Parts: sequence; structure tokens; C-alpha cells
Amino acid sequence: MDFEVDYAWAGAFGESQTGLPQIGPVKGMEHVHAVMGFGGNGITYSVIASEVVGRAVRGETDPDADLYRP
Repeated sequence: MDFEVDYAWAGAFGESQTGLPQIGPVKGMEHVHAVMGFGGNGITYSVIASEVVGRAVRGETDPDADLYRP
């Protein structure tokens, strides 16, 4: 069967050696936080990122922040 492709999509995924995303302040950039490398777990890690970054912005410490530090 011959067919012609009308649309195509591709996505690149990067991940760390641990498989965890990177969430935390960016060195040398005041008031900037990185939230990246979620892979297929975006919903779970976006909630964690909101907690880690939200606490950092309020001047608090998140107990899990070191797990995700870039």
C-alpha cells in the first residue's frame, strides 16, 4: 500500500544519568531557576518542581531540593 505523509512529528528527550530531572537555581543568573529533563514523567515532576521552586522563591528550603539540583 502506498501512502503520502501529510504531517510528521518528532521529539527529542534528554535525561540525566540518574533519570531524575534538574530543578533548581541557575548559577550566575539571579532569580532564574531551571526546570528541565522530565522525560515521560512530566506531570509528576512538574508538581515537585512547583514545590521546590515555590519554596525557594519564598526563601524556604525544600527537603528534596538536593535530589534535583542541576
